[in-house]
Amino acid sequence: RLEVAEAVHVSGDAAHAVLRARVDWTAYVVVSADGARSQRPADTGLLLDFALTRAAQGWRLTAVTTARAT
Repeated sequence: RLEVAEAVHVSGDAAHAVLRARVDWTAYVVVSADGARSQRPADTGLLLDFALTRAAQGWRLTAVTTARAT
């Protein structure tokens, strides 16, 4: 499962926005085709910039990039 650990508004207007967020993985289990189970530990994600554009149907994700140093 993905979990948003932190998020901030970087920039935006009524039509576009950039959110900076770190999305972490919680612990999970991988089950292979033969039923074997493999435990995966929780992991800290990277700090990423999520670019959004507003469309008629609502906000759409248009790009994900590594966050620039500030």
